Amino acid sequence: MECLFFSDFDQLSNSIILPQDEQKHLKVLRLKDGENIMISNGKGLIALSQVIYKNNEPILVPIEFYPYYGELENHISLAFCQIQTRDRLEFLIEKAIELGVAEIIIIHCDFSQKFNLQPERIKNKAISAIKQSHRSILPQIRYEKSLEIFLSKINPNLTLILLDENGDNPLKETIRRDSIVFVGPEGGFSPEEMQIFGSMENLVRWKLGNRRLRTETAAIKAISILSAMFENNV
Repeated sequence: MECLFFSDFDQLSNSIILPQDEQKHLKVLRLKDGENIMISNGKGLIALSQVIYKNNEPILVPIEFYPYYGELENHISLAFCQIQTRDRLEFLIEKAIELGVAEIIIIHCDFSQKFNLQPERIKNKAISAIKQSHRSILPQIRYEKSLEIFLSKINPNLTLILLDENGDNPLKETIRRDSIVFVGPEGGFSPEEMQIFGSMENLVRWKLGNRRLRTETAAIKAISILSAMFENNV
């Protein structure tokens, strides 16, 4: 079943009138009067809804609500250094969201590749990903000017997972609490940034194997491992 996105509804809504962009999407699906579709508000709620046409305009009538549908028991945040190629960055954002990431932080690191980020385009990619994966929460996407600034205000209760070629096998220990995965740029974190990591509490270092992975590949592999830990813990 397909899923639409519209932020302006809740469990008290008796009917949902879609914005124009989602109405176009619905028309492409060619749903008939009385057929069902899911809709996410991105705030923690999905509604199974019936499509009713009035004067050829679609109205969704909620049948059943599903709070926090498609969400992991624990939160995963992903922090990675800015990737130069837009297609690779957008691919990572889409796959991270499909795998259950609750927050994405794009950081300008010492060895980052620069290009102009387009927040609105990135948000649209994120919306597309939650529709694809039937998630009820639209992850927050943040931008940080430096790793040092970001780490100075990080939640001390999080488990910090640093992808490091000198780290341990991630399958040696199961993580069971909210975590943040740090992925460096193609050239890795700078010595100064690694020194900052060395002073952080709750830091775990993961080695993902003997092959050298691109930023987006390493991130997807780490998120897959961590989300599997959380899902097997349910």
